[in-house]
Parts: sequence; C-alpha cells; structure tokens
Amino acid sequence: MKRTSCGAAKQPAESFQTIAEQDLVEFLKRDESAAELFGRAYIEPLHTGVFFIDRHLPLRPNIVLEICGPSGSAKSELLLQAAVACLLPRTYGGISYGGNEAGVVFFDLDGKFDMLRLMQIMEWRMSEAQSAQQQQPTRQQTNQVYEQSLGRLRVMRCSTSFQLLAALKGVRPILKGMQEAGAAARLLLVDSVSAFYWMDRAARNAPLPPQAGARSLPHQGVAPMTLQSVHASLAVHLREILHRYRCSLLVTVGAIRGEAG
Repeated sequence: MKRTSCGAAKQPAESFQTIAEQDLVEFLKRDESAAELFGRAYIEPLHTGVFFIDRHLPLRPNIVLEICGPSGSAKSELLLQAAVACLLPRTYGGISYGGNEAGVVFFDLDGKFDMLRLMQIMEWRMSEAQSAQQQQPTRQQTNQVYEQSLGRLRVMRCSTSFQLLAALKGVRPILKGMQEAGAAARLLLVDSVSAFYWMDRAARNAPLPPQAGARSLPHQGVAPMTLQSVHASLAVHLREILHRYRCSLLVTVGAIRGEAG
C-alpha cells in the first residue's frame, strides 16, 4: 500500500516536469528568421503616377497625405490618377502596366466622383504602356484588364458627417473581404474632408424637435454634436483602419472662406 501511494504521488510530478520541458522547448523554437520577418512586414511604397508625390513622399502604410487647394485646382483629378495607378495590374498578357494591383476604397463626400473620367485615365495609361512596349493586345485581353482593375475598386458615398462615421465602421468587413480575396486595399481616398463643414456648423446649435413625455433638461434643445467631436471620431476610426489594414490615405481639403470663429 505504501509503495502504491508513493508511486501515485510521484507520477503526477514526473508528468508535470515533462509537460514543463515540452512547453519550454516549444517556446524556444525559432518562429522566423530576420529575413522572413522583413519579407513579411516590408511593403513597397505605393506608386501613384503623380511625379511630385512619388518623388517627395513615397506612400507607405499609415502615411496620410492632405491635398489642399481652392475649387478647380484639380484635387479630385489627383485622387483619380492615384486610384488608377493603384488599380492597374503590374503585368498582364506580357505587357507591363506599372500598376500596384491593389484595392482602393474611395469615399465620395462631395458627390463629384466621375466614373467616366476614371475610365478615361485608365484607358490612357493602358494605351501608353502598350505603345511604349509596342504591344497590341486583343480586345478580350483589354476588357479583362478593365474588369479586374475595376473589381478592386469600392466607392462609398456619404452625405453627412454621421454617414461618414457609419461608413468608416462598416468598411472594415469590406476591407477584410478584399484582403481574403487577394486584392487587399492599400489606398483610401477621401474627397473631400471639408465637404460637410458648413452643414456641421449649422447643425451645431440646431434646435431638436420636441419629444412627447420628455423631461426638461438643462441642455435640452441643443444638438449633441460639435465639430471637434465629429472630427475627433473620424480621425480615430481612420487611424485604426490604417494601422490594422496597412493602408495609405489621401484626402482633399477645399479652401474654406467665411467669418472667423
């Protein structure tokens, strides 16, 4: 009986020691080499096709570039140029198109997104690449390039700051789906972040409609929204999206004129 009890007490201790040794061996195993880590983490700068952007500010993950200017200064045109460069394939049918072959999410806040202009830019860049390499693809190959490139584009239209906040929350499943489909989005475009400036200013002190049975509160009658809180929320969501999905962000800002304050 004594020998049996000693053996029973000794067996769990030996098992525990064996498990601890196995855990230690697993912990000390090499996960990946420095070269493997670099290959996994490194992402080439995003080529926009806009020479002064590519020359002075390579777009890497988490980079935010603001394009500011008055109305008619081609801010939206620059975003379309960058979108086409990101959407086009690197090579297709033996022709090098010089694109990034990546996804693009375009937040159209001004309602100025011009699909026809995007197609014109894409057609011009494809024609330039084909002429430079003295290649003439078939119509079917050209249509396939169009189809694959446009399949990597998502356009989200928002009419208020609240819709933009909702879109930023709802875009995450879309980004995840693009990532799983092998067309991860590398570029977010916002045109323009100043689109709702005057609407937000007008709504800041707008009276709320009376509610039946509602108790009177000191702050009742004032809309619970300020420019600071809205813009802070947008910045937080954008920063989280850029960090998680390793995107770059291009935004346009219109010159706003009005009374100070």
